[in-house]
Amino acid sequence: MTSVHEDAFTLLSGEDALSEYNWNTGTARHYFCSQCGIYPFRTKRAVPDHYGVNVNCLGGFEASALRLRQAEGIGMSARDAWARRLWAGPREA
Repeated sequence: MTSVHEDAFTLLSGEDALSEYNWNTGTARHYFCSQCGIYPFRTKRAVPDHYGVNVNCLGGFEASALRLRQAEGIGMSARDAWARRLWAGPREA
């Protein structure tokens, strides 16, 4: 995923095939392709005017040239006050 401001985000195709999933606070919006299950983008809870975009869904983009960053999702809950303190990420691989 990479982050992009909402003014720079344009969905070119496939809107009719998107399914939306929400959890926790319901603020973030996660979109999946209802046909193949890929996770192309999301709106973010922490930065609501940005999208997290799956770079593998971008045409003409070479994702293998990027450095990877691992995230430990179990500790990212907004409802558990202790979880953020325990989360050790993000870490670079």
